[in-house]
Amino acid sequence: MNRLKFRSENVLKAIPGSLRAVAAILIPISILVICLKSNANKIGSPPATATFDKWQGYVRMRRGNGQAQGINQQLHMQSNTDVLEVNGSVGGNEHWVHLLFRRGTNRNVQYPMVQAGTDSAFTSYRFPCKVENGGVVIGWGLSQNRNRVCERITVGLPGWRSSMGDARIARKSKVRAGSKDTYIAQNTPSELTVEPSDGRNLVYIRNLNGSLVIDVLVGGVTIRSTASERPLMIVTEGMRYTNSGDGGEGNKAVIPKNEAYSLPVQIFLNPDNWSLDAQEDVQEFRKDLSRWVEPPSGPEFEPRPIPGGQTPPLTPTPTPTPSPPRIVI
Repeated sequence: MNRLKFRSENVLKAIPGSLRAVAAILIPISILVICLKSNANKIGSPPATATFDKWQGYVRMRRGNGQAQGINQQLHMQSNTDVLEVNGSVGGNEHWVHLLFRRGTNRNVQYPMVQAGTDSAFTSYRFPCKVENGGVVIGWGLSQNRNRVCERITVGLPGWRSSMGDARIARKSKVRAGSKDTYIAQNTPSELTVEPSDGRNLVYIRNLNGSLVIDVLVGGVTIRSTASERPLMIVTEGMRYTNSGDGGEGNKAVIPKNEAYSLPVQIFLNPDNWSLDAQEDVQEFRKDLSRWVEPPSGPEFEPRPIPGGQTPPLTPTPTPTPSPPRIVI
């Protein structure tokens, strides 16, 4: 504020005497308005945070170069140095975590809804919207109803570094650095961004047979190269995009229907794996996906009650025949 006062005094000296009195009144008022507007923006737009909704297995978070720690309900991600680390799922032991984005103390869910893990590879996810390795399922909602924290998500393998045990490393090279082993992720020539269309969008991203694969299960996305920002391809619902790995456009093909409900997708679409305030959104994704591919049978895909009302089943079920009245003698 002292610096602003000094500058205003210099401005007054440069103004002709006849206008100096008017300027002496208007300049301080302008400075006050600017300061109030700046403070109002800071108060009204607190940074978004990612909270750990529910999880299973071995999940940890690392802040910058700090020590990784196990997650809990009080811990949250808030800086782009925060990295989530999820063990690879092998032998039927699934490791995953569900993230919900919130702004300040607002309990409303803000998109995207993220599931990190349930992949055979070690998964690393950097706040707020960067997938560095492994597999993720991401759901965006209706933009006109709720704010999106991430308008797009970046996928690929940048030069992320970490000192970690061999059991928690997947697809990383090891080099000797003094007396300690340092693990450096292999760089890829092209990172991609996935930008959702309006409405609900659900995508499943992972490494498949050495290639980055994006299954668009609901909605549609625009895939761009981070190097040039040019659109590589628009991928619509029911289509699979496979990255060429050399900066080219890649290719797309129809998602095999028997692969649309892979285990990671089933875990994401199970309402029991989310808190109550997110279950309605999960049910909407389930209904959208069922419009082009029938869900598998099983208790995890039976309809569940939602606070404030009952959600109809994904597929019609026959009305049970009422039992005859019981006669007591």
